Amino acid sequence: MISTRAWWLRAAAAFKVRRIIRRVHFLRNLLAIVPQDQMYMAAALFRTIFAQPDADTPAASFEQVRDQLDARIPRK
Repeated sequence: MISTRAWWLRAAAAFKVRRIIRRVHFLRNLLAIVPQDQMYMAAALFRTIFAQPDADTPAASFEQVRDQLDARIPRK
């Protein structure tokens, strides 16, 4: 029984690490296209997506952040 529990704990930890890695890579790609003088603003907006009180709100927050960044940062 202990080994089964350890397996689930390892799987949960691996999932969390993968989720964090995806978030970091997305932020890195976002900051690669943002002008240098707007990087801090874009990173702060991105962080607000994940600073939500429940699990359903980040999807709506992502839409708002995407629209704000689209309006402020010119496309290449």
